[in-house]
Amino acid sequence: MAKDDRKILNLSLLRRAHDVLTRVAMYAFPLVSAFNSYKSGDWTWFARSGSAMVALSIWMFAMAYLLDQRVAIHGLRPGDPDPTETLEAIDNMKRASSEYRFAAYAAISGTLIWGYGDLLGSLF
Repeated sequence: MAKDDRKILNLSLLRRAHDVLTRVAMYAFPLVSAFNSYKSGDWTWFARSGSAMVALSIWMFAMAYLLDQRVAIHGLRPGDPDPTETLEAIDNMKRASSEYRFAAYAAISGTLIWGYGDLLGSLF
């Protein structure tokens, strides 16, 4: 395996690890704070976790936007002779699209938790 191939593979694995860690953290905040809020009876921490979820979704949206811009600049060009770059560009476009969708759903969920999460205390 050539040195450039290993560099591309490591970069790809690093990007995927970043995506997974961001998604796990995005839902770990509300889940952990919901558990703690249920145990303590103070639901303000659950509501605050919604703001962390929104912040992480904005971060994910920004990363997807930067990836999208990279594809637009360096990606699919007419007459591109290297099919590897084209396949990588298609993969990047799919990833960016998926991240946009996920970030939008997380931002909506986080906003609802942030705004109404403390009201759950009246139900429990």
